[in-house]
Amino acid sequence: MRKFKKFRVTIFILIFLLTLSSIAIFSMLISSNMKSLATKKAYEDITYNDNALRDQIDQYMLNVESLVSQMANSSAVINEDYGEVDRMSQTLINNFPLISQLFITDTIGMQIYKSSFTETLGDRSDRDYFQQAVSGKAVFSDVIISRSTNDPTVVHAQPVYRNGKIDGVIGVSINLKLLSNLTLLSYAPTDSKAYGYIVDSTGLIISHPNPDFVNQSLDLAYLSPVASVMTGQTGTGIYIFQKTEKLVAFTPSMVTNWGVLYQIPKDEAFNTVYIINNLLIINMIFVIFGALFATIMITRFLEKPIKKITHLISNIADKKEIDNNYQISYNEFGFIESELISMYVKIKKTQNSLEEKVKERTEELTVTMNKLVKTQKELISANKKLRGLALTDSLTGLPNRRSFDEYFKRFWNISKRNHIPGAILMIDIDYFKDFNDYHGHVAGDHCLKTISKKLSELLFRESDYLSRFGGEEFMILLNNVDYSKAEKKASMLVKEIHEMNYPHGGRQDTPVVSISIGVLCINDWDSHNREECLAKVDKIMYQAKEQGRNRYVIE
Repeated sequence: MRKFKKFRVTIFILIFLLTLSSIAIFSMLISSNMKSLATKKAYEDITYNDNALRDQIDQYMLNVESLVSQMANSSAVINEDYGEVDRMSQTLINNFPLISQLFITDTIGMQIYKSSFTETLGDRSDRDYFQQAVSGKAVFSDVIISRSTNDPTVVHAQPVYRNGKIDGVIGVSINLKLLSNLTLLSYAPTDSKAYGYIVDSTGLIISHPNPDFVNQSLDLAYLSPVASVMTGQTGTGIYIFQKTEKLVAFTPSMVTNWGVLYQIPKDEAFNTVYIINNLLIINMIFVIFGALFATIMITRFLEKPIKKITHLISNIADKKEIDNNYQISYNEFGFIESELISMYVKIKKTQNSLEEKVKERTEELTVTMNKLVKTQKELISANKKLRGLALTDSLTGLPNRRSFDEYFKRFWNISKRNHIPGAILMIDIDYFKDFNDYHGHVAGDHCLKTISKKLSELLFRESDYLSRFGGEEFMILLNNVDYSKAEKKASMLVKEIHEMNYPHGGRQDTPVVSISIGVLCINDWDSHNREECLAKVDKIMYQAKEQGRNRYVIE
């Protein structure tokens, strides 16, 4: 009877321990599943918010594109009724504050209308958005610095069609301050530190809740999520910005070439996960202590080894160091103790190795990325300086022959495509060799710089182009001028240079420096080519010299 009672107590204790273990395992599975669901929910939420922000931005940009298209196709723009255009543009800006300014250019980039009357009209031919729009594309630009306000902005531009042909470009500037307000989603919690921002195709910030980042056009191309979205990728990740670890989702815009990112501090994103972790730890502590308490109630011969193993498990679970002098039991439980210690040593060794490798690799990647970004910036800066030096005459500061050849090609193609009349003027300083022989080359260089400066001052239109062609020769390209206007310009240049009364001294019959000009007017571009025209205007210029110099000959 005593033996049966002892057996019954033993069975009761075993059932109790088995039940306790089942509860512990079940609790761990539930906690682990909750943690997994909470982590998945955090990624789903930030992806949803990023897509929502992207859709919101795209909708606004589609509205901008639609409004600009309506303006481009309006009778006021097509018929060049700029009084009505101004009324429509002011109404558009007042009713749609995301648009801060509207402008219209001709086919060579000269502005012919701007909604801001306080600002002067300028040349936008070198802008990438103009070059794409005049070729027939509707385009949203990357970040550019406005020549009117010196502030960063982005532009949407479209071609203007008249009689079935592209006859100009219409564009609008986007209000970056208002665009930045959109990056704070209205349904995000008020106490949340989450926000979105937009970058262009080169990684420069377009909009951001921090206005300083927008005003500085902050370059974030070195950040991995920005680099990914610049290549058209969509995804999520974790990165560090301003010493804060952040969870981020990124996706490219479907309307523009921009990237939209939405981020939230990692601690805030995974707050629920951290709570579950804490609950899991608390739960495990209660389970362990419950098991220890139940184990104490088992028969005395099981008490010590089980207590010893439980203590070892507790140390491993709490990531505590195991005493090197730990004595393994000489019984069946000793095998369990030995395996636990061996497993702990392997896991710790592997974990330390992985942490060290990850740290080293992260540091290497950071250093490499910083070097690449710095090298790229240095190369871009050097290329810009080299190109500027290659296209500028070092003596006069005017565009040189190479620059002239590139500009003349564009000038020719645009004039031919749009049937715009123009004129080519070749200018030569009379008896310049005699001037050099008499005064010397230093004085000759001073004369060249003085004449080039005077010629620049006499060209009143931004579209008029002046370059040093070689030696004492200069070239002028005039667009949209007829025969009488070209002749008037040539006559004025000859007269003004002569009336400078710049002493010549090299010849008795030439008291002051003068110029001879050959003028070639072109109406039918299809019947000429560039090389023939250059040769022809050279011959016309020599006719002016043969007729006595200090004059022009026009054809």
